[in-house]
Amino acid sequence: MSLELQEDLDDYGKPLASASLEDVELAVKHGMYWLDENVYGWVEAINLDMFELESGRSCVLGQQWEANNDYSSGSNYINFIEEAHPNLTHGERAEWAERNKFYVADGSGSQWSKLTSIWKDKIRERLAK
Repeated sequence: MSLELQEDLDDYGKPLASASLEDVELAVKHGMYWLDENVYGWVEAINLDMFELESGRSCVLGQQWEANNDYSSGSNYINFIEEAHPNLTHGERAEWAERNKFYVADGSGSQWSKLTSIWKDKIRERLAK
């Protein structure tokens, strides 16, 4: 990752409701970068037909948990975050997930749909390469 991009990513965590499309795309890019660095083959494990960020099983983190573990639950994304960040408090984990646009705190249906759409577009772009 270029130093310029890293500097941009240091200031990406605006709440979705007040963020511009560019800000949200940058945050998604940061989430993808984190996955690239920490979860081998994550993009190939995504099932876009069932992809839905509002679902704890079908979101990007929930699908990663299910692909790499012998059991599944409605809270796969929580299991994933707890395993990835065992030293963070619950609140810190939620903040990390929201900053990387894996999650929308107090999000409306339209916010979840907007974010799901952006993630899907970015994943499709990655798969097309």
